[in-house]
Amino acid sequence: CLFVCLFAEMEDKFVNSFWTTDFLSQEGFDVLHQRMKNAKAFMDDVSTFLKTRAQIEETYGKSLAKLARTAGGTTEIGTLRQVWDEVKQQTSASAEQHVSLAAKISQDVEAPIKQLRETQRTIRKKLEDTLKKAHKLKTQRHSQNERAKKTYDSKCREAEKAEDESTKSSSLPQKDIDKLKAKARKAKVASESADAAYQDAVQQLNNARILWEKEMESCCTYFQEMEEERVDLVRRKLWLLTNAVSDACVQDDEYQEKMREMMEKCSVSEDIQHFIKENRKGSERPKTIEYKSFYQTSRPTSRIDERSTRPTMASNELVVVLYDYVKQGDLEMSLSKGELIRVVKKETDTWWMGEKADKSTGMFPSTYVKKRN
Repeated sequence: CLFVCLFAEMEDKFVNSFWTTDFLSQEGFDVLHQRMKNAKAFMDDVSTFLKTRAQIEETYGKSLAKLARTAGGTTEIGTLRQVWDEVKQQTSASAEQHVSLAAKISQDVEAPIKQLRETQRTIRKKLEDTLKKAHKLKTQRHSQNERAKKTYDSKCREAEKAEDESTKSSSLPQKDIDKLKAKARKAKVASESADAAYQDAVQQLNNARILWEKEMESCCTYFQEMEEERVDLVRRKLWLLTNAVSDACVQDDEYQEKMREMMEKCSVSEDIQHFIKENRKGSERPKTIEYKSFYQTSRPTSRIDERSTRPTMASNELVVVLYDYVKQGDLEMSLSKGELIRVVKKETDTWWMGEKADKSTGMFPSTYVKKRN
């Protein structure tokens, strides 16, 4: 502790570091004034940065919240659905975290810096105005002092000259001697008056200097205190910002970890089995559909069909073919228009068994023929 105190005493201070030997110089104050202007500009930049940073976090958080609300995914099932729900939930939690971070930056980091900037601006302006007035007074007193000294020097020279002329006038008439002595006395009175005025000007100048130095010391002291407070506050608030962002990152990682834990529970086979269980229809597949000839299913398959719904009727009736017909199977026979066919049997109303002149037989459609007159 003693070492720290001794080190602090050895450190340079504003109050001992910004003086010049030039009586009217403002160089030291100008340096401090520029430093304080630069400090204010820096505080403005920091405030803008923090305000924008908070806006970014808030916008990001709100965007995440909207994304989580509108993410959908309700059509999924099983463990993957659980993973997706967890992703949305943790995304929503992360959104709240970033909105909270934005508020923390605004309230706990930006606001104190902004407040200090405004407070220091008011104090600085008051100090600078007071010092400027003291410097203006010192400058005026210095000009008055210079004029008073010039007058004093001039009156002293005139008094010496008049005294010298009076001393050397012994050979002159008495009347001229009296005039020179009166002139010498008058010059001496004027020089004494100028001397008093000069001394008074010097005293006023010294008073103005003392006042200016007092205000300059006060300005230096306050400026250093303000700078120490400003640097310390900005450092602490930026440290707070860093910790807040770091905490948010840690919290975000925890949200991601919860997602990862849920993803580890996601089972491909379990989801497949779940879907099958919930939506099973059966394991038996449709039988193969085979080709079935129209004539094999809806027409007689033999010349004498024992399963016919109508009894077979024998006939030797002759019919004339009205239209050409090409047979569609081995049991049928083709027809040519105008051809005579002997009806052997009428299997059904629509299909008859016939015999041609060449003794060939086969089934034919009855609608293609008419009875011979």
